[in-house]
Amino acid sequence: MYKGRYDPPTGSKPIVTPADVGDTFPPEFNTKYLALVDKYNNFTSSAFVYFDGGAATTNAGKFFQQHELEGRELATERGQLREEAIKLGIANPTVPSPTARVFR
Repeated sequence: MYKGRYDPPTGSKPIVTPADVGDTFPPEFNTKYLALVDKYNNFTSSAFVYFDGGAATTNAGKFFQQHELEGRELATERGQLREEAIKLGIANPTVPSPTARVFR
C-alpha cells in the first residue's frame, strides 16, 4: 500500500502548443484525418441546422435518406482511413472500430 503523500503541483501551469509537440500523425495522413474531421463536423452541423431551422416538418424523408447515405459514406471513409492507420502502425488493429452501428 502506498504510504507516500500527494502534493499538488505548484507554480504556473505549463503551456504546450501544437508547435511544441508537432503533428499527431505523419503529414499526409494528418491531412486526410483533418479533412475527415471537417466532413464529420459538416455532417453533424447539417442535422443541427435542419432541426433548429424549423425545416424538420418539410421534406423529412428526403433529408433523412440523404443524411443516412452521407453517414454511410463517412463510415466507409473512416474505415479506409483506419486501415491506413493500421498499416502505418499508428492504430491498434485489435481495438474495435467505434463507428456507429447505424451506418453499418
